[in-house]
Amino acid sequence: WPFPFVDMFFYEQDKSSLWSLQTPDIKIRKRHIFPLILRPLGQLWLPAPKRPKRMFQFDPFDECRSHFWNHRNESEQEEVTVKCDLLKDIYPFVEQTKNETNSVEDLKINNTIIHTVILE
Repeated sequence: WPFPFVDMFFYEQDKSSLWSLQTPDIKIRKRHIFPLILRPLGQLWLPAPKRPKRMFQFDPFDECRSHFWNHRNESEQEEVTVKCDLLKDIYPFVEQTKNETNSVEDLKINNTIIHTVILE
């Protein structure tokens, strides 16, 4: 299959939370997921969680971590952790600013805005 791709997982839910069938002990509040927001993946705009930072157990905008699995090559790799600021000239990052009425997310690389999403 071509890269990038989207993994799909089945989940259960109750009134306020969702959890993956693979990891039922980790619950995520529905209010952090819905309503879904269109976000870019390569050339596509796909539905994604409303507040993705709430789904991580670390600050994804401070420390950047590689995954043990290389999805492009379908092989294991060494896990590496670095400060995200060291990568902002090389890879696109989302910078979020909030005011009283909305949140603005700018996708930037090397201080150049690629696109902007405004969440109300």
